[in-house]
Amino acid sequence: MKYNNEQFLVFEKSGIYQIDLDRPIRHDLDKFSDEEIMAQARQIIHRQMTSRRADPFESPDRVKEFFLTQHHGLKAERFDIAMLDNRHRLIESRAMFHGTIDSASVYPREIVRACIETNAAAICCSHNHPSGVAEPSRADIDITKKLSQALALIDVRVLDHIITGKGYAVSLAECGEM
Repeated sequence: MKYNNEQFLVFEKSGIYQIDLDRPIRHDLDKFSDEEIMAQARQIIHRQMTSRRADPFESPDRVKEFFLTQHHGLKAERFDIAMLDNRHRLIESRAMFHGTIDSASVYPREIVRACIETNAAAICCSHNHPSGVAEPSRADIDITKKLSQALALIDVRVLDHIITGKGYAVSLAECGEM
């Protein structure tokens, strides 16, 4: 490692790399694809959000950030849920349903089952719009109401339904649709 010349050696399991601080750092990241970087980011965020010290899901912005990383790069619709404890800390997140480029079938009984398995007190749900436009449809609002009714029977609250697009997300709670 050279400090005066501002060159450093980085030791990794896969080898030793030299970083020249005069070059933009992106050159050293070029050996990784954007998908590999996003996969690592998802793992890090998931690990941070499931730690005992993690901040609870108390704001729509926090929930949007979480699901935007989960849905990055998806080519078809996917419906996910984040199961939360009574303090709104993440217990587990699951990709529940996979669909096509413009729809995914959602079965409330499967979500009820997942909530019972994890002893969830609340959930936030989300799905992506592969078109990139994250505006909620009538069907999105209807399934949210149906889920809320089904989960109310087992005392699980639906806190939000996030719809993700390309780089942004919409919260049904913020839109007044919850």
